Amino acid sequence: MRRFRIGIFGRGTSPSDGGADTLLSGLTAQLSALEGGAAVEIVPVPWSAWSHRRRPLRYLWCRMVRCFGGELPLVDLRPVCRRLRLDIAYFAAPAFARIDVPYVFTLWDIGHRTIPEFPEMRSGRDPWTQREALCRLMLGQASYIVAGNRTGAAEARELFGLGAEKVVAIPFPNPDFSTVTEVVPSWLPSGAFFLYPAQFWAHKNHFTLLGALADLSSKGLPVPSLVCVGSDKGNLAHLRSVAHAHGIADRVIFPGFVSRGELKALYRRATALVFPSLLGPNNLPPQAA
Repeated sequence: MRRFRIGIFGRGTSPSDGGADTLLSGLTAQLSALEGGAAVEIVPVPWSAWSHRRRPLRYLWCRMVRCFGGELPLVDLRPVCRRLRLDIAYFAAPAFARIDVPYVFTLWDIGHRTIPEFPEMRSGRDPWTQREALCRLMLGQASYIVAGNRTGAAEARELFGLGAEKVVAIPFPNPDFSTVTEVVPSWLPSGAFFLYPAQFWAHKNHFTLLGALADLSSKGLPVPSLVCVGSDKGNLAHLRSVAHAHGIADRVIFPGFVSRGELKALYRRATALVFPSLLGPNNLPPQAA
């Protein structure tokens, strides 16, 4: 008897993508390691097997449709599902795709609905219209939707009219640093410092941290150093200028993207972790309930 085949669809990311890569790597590794038993077979589907780059004409057509105000799924997974003889699919990361087998969909956030005023929710590679089209199509057709916590599940039900039984809250895996070799960076502050690991998007709200340090300085209180690590997504130059304007540029360190070894050293030596991001509720390293 043929075994029931479950396809695991990840997505192409790199370490510089920050939390997205960390979360996807953890999910994919755990799902791929599952033992299906005699009746079930787990089939990891690599990004190279279904990336939009495999069908550039379709991708070009989707981009043209967007120019006229429409949105189409960027990839067609029906041939992939037939070729791999999949009975069901599991999306470890959000994807905008055509698919004709039942699937379970992992939802990271719906920031385009909860904080639509931020530029990264309205433009760029994933504009507001695509985010909305993705959610309406993929959430509507999914057999089940996985959110990282109860708050995320409640948001999805409320904003997209989904049945209570369709959205389940399953905690996302935390990154494992146990096998990572610690690397102490040469620029490590000698005194107390706060750590904020986040990409430099506007919604990450670094601005509030800089204002808080400036407030401490204006009151004559001790000002700890602030280490902000992450890739620049368009907001770093502005934050540098804000730090200079507040007179605290000497207390703020922007080292850019750091390795996992350096991040481990920062975690172990930081006085405190700060995380003022306005987008959630699924945030790494903290995970709100």
